[in-house]
Amino acid sequence: LWRSDGTLNGTELIKNIYSGSTGSNPSNFYSLGDTLLFRASNSAAGIELWKTDGTNAGTVLVKDINPGSLGSNPMDFATFGDTAYFQANGGSAINYEIFKTDGTTEGTALAAELVPGAGGSFPEQLVVVGNKLVFVANTLATGNEIFVMPLSSSVLPIALSQFKVNCDKKGSRLAWQTSIETGSDHFEIEKSDNSTNWTNIGYIKSSNESATLINYEFVDATGGRAFYRLKIFDQDGSFTYSSIVSINCSVKQPNLYVYPVPAKGTLTIILPSDKNGSVTLQVMDLAGRKYLQERVSIQKGSNNIKLNIGRLVSAEYYLKIIEARNVRTLKIMIAN
Repeated sequence: LWRSDGTLNGTELIKNIYSGSTGSNPSNFYSLGDTLLFRASNSAAGIELWKTDGTNAGTVLVKDINPGSLGSNPMDFATFGDTAYFQANGGSAINYEIFKTDGTTEGTALAAELVPGAGGSFPEQLVVVGNKLVFVANTLATGNEIFVMPLSSSVLPIALSQFKVNCDKKGSRLAWQTSIETGSDHFEIEKSDNSTNWTNIGYIKSSNESATLINYEFVDATGGRAFYRLKIFDQDGSFTYSSIVSINCSVKQPNLYVYPVPAKGTLTIILPSDKNGSVTLQVMDLAGRKYLQERVSIQKGSNNIKLNIGRLVSAEYYLKIIEARNVRTLKIMIAN
């Protein structure tokens, strides 16, 4: 790596990154604050992410993203605030996906895994538009299409050390782990079939304050091909998003499934039926007072029912589903 002020005397070698005559082939230079990010190669790490402040001592490997000599081949940088986003190859466990860096080893991590495992979504042409990252990627569900990822400049109240999804007999099981929680409040689990339009399907209270590893889980019993992310809330109401994970889980529909928890504005009811007909939906408080009643038509198979609960105050309620002589009751939480 060299630098120059445009004169012969002012042109000098900053650092011999790849010792010998091979050369490190530095390229893809991108400014992040007072630091210049770039990719370069050496015998130990392959093509990896480097940074420089223009001095020998300040020219260092940011992180060996794909450990070993193969390299992660980082490229297509785009900046939002003090964070740069780019595509890189994470190795055998994570193929080409979107990574992010603040210029430190600790702050360089996976940002979105659209195709879990060794498949890779091969994101490219990353561009920041407002507070969104726009890019082209390829998934089994969509083929090669344009994706949009919301960005936030908020400081995370949580250090998320792991976020993954797997299939089991109950559906799509999401699991995440935090290493630090400072003033955190709760997680909202969001689901999408295209990584653009998101629906809140669940709520998990966080531990608020912690300096130890804490594990969380949530099961999406509807399964199917889907993208997931966490919306992470601080106690002051500010929030940020986790990376995106995706999976395709084939599961048997549950007898009855409602979401999100808590519900706001609209409650979604997944109701399988063995025949065409109708059901009566009733919402009552815990004392048994009826606040809402609606009759809806259903068909044989799985029914997706949207119930407007926007006029109900925030509280716990009972949802009663009456189908002929079959009556089912479950507790729901509304947070309008």
